[in-house]
This record gives sequence, C-alpha cells and structure tokens, in this order.
Amino acid sequence: MEEVLIVGAGLAGLSIAALLNLLAIPFTIIEKEDCHTSFWKIWTYDRIKLDLLRLFCSQPGVPHPTTSLQGKDITYYQDEYERYLKIHPIYGRKVHSVKFDEEAKHWKIEASNTETEELMTYKARFIILAIGNNSKGLIPDLPELKNFTGKIIHFQNYRNGARYSGQKVLVVGRGSYMIEIAHDLSTFGANPTIAIWNPV
Repeated sequence: MEEVLIVGAGLAGLSIAALLNLLAIPFTIIEKEDCHTSFWKIWTYDRIKLDLLRLFCSQPGVPHPTTSLQGKDITYYQDEYERYLKIHPIYGRKVHSVKFDEEAKHWKIEASNTETEELMTYKARFIILAIGNNSKGLIPDLPELKNFTGKIIHFQNYRNGARYSGQKVLVVGRGSYMIEIAHDLSTFGANPTIAIWNPV
C-alpha cells in the first residue's frame, strides 16, 4: 500500500514529489516514458525556449539558473533537480485504469510495464494524476484531410525546419509553440502561414 502514488514524472509530478519530500510524506512516482520530463526531452523541437518568467518555471526549493533559457539548459536543470532532491521515478509504467475501492477505502491503479507488458496493480491512500496536457498529440479527424496530399505532423514530431526549406507550410494554432515553430521554419527557408481560430 502506497501512501501517495503520483502518476507522471513531468514538471508537475516532480514538483509535487519535492513538496511531499519536504513534508516527509512517503510517495511513489510512476511514469510511462523512460525518463522524467519527457515533454522537454522527447517531444520538443530544437529551438524551444521558456516562454514564461524564470520565477514561474522554477521547481520548489531550487531556483531556476539565470542562464537556463533553451531546451538543453532546461533539461539539464531538471536532471540536476531530480538528483538533488533524490526523486526516483519508476519508469515504463503505463496506467490503464484508476478506481476507488469504497470498501477498502483506497485507490486501485492498474498499470503495465511498457517493455514486458506485464500487468501490475498499485494500491494507494491518495493518488495524484500529473499527466500533463501535452501527453498525446491530437490531429483532428477532419474529412477534408483525407484529400490532402502533403504531410501532416503534430508539433510533438517537429524538430526543426531543415526538411521544409522552399516549401509552403501551414502552422495551425497561435500558442507560443506555434509562433516559435513558424519562426523556425522561416529561418530554414520555408514559407510558413499561421492559421488560428480567433483574432489575435
């Protein structure tokens, strides 16, 4: 029986783990990928930068270094943070279901090992879902896209604009990532256009 089970070893999961450490509350943290903060380490493009003030990007207990602004610096900070606070996530654990056992008064979490596909069950008094809002790339299933002969990718699969040089590229969305990707495309000689739902 776990006291607290944290699902997700992203920025939120690590922050919660750090705060539980400070309060001497035992916890276990599981993550489906083979590393922590997978959004920054696996699913981001080369040019990514922090788009918030360092104050809002620091993890509890460890201020963000003044020199860390870009991708590799950010992941280095996260690695150092995990080591400094001795947070040791269990990697390769994909959660399939979460249910509360009314009779036993605890949570039951069904998960599997992503390498062996072995099924396992966790029990915990408390569960914290820190799975983030970028864990799955969504491309809308629009009928018109079936007739499109070009390539369609989610920004999670974009690394840089080298392969798009001299091409027209439609970037859908106006979030900071999309603006940055459009800029990156243009620096590689592509011709990007940004499409948004609402006026800026």
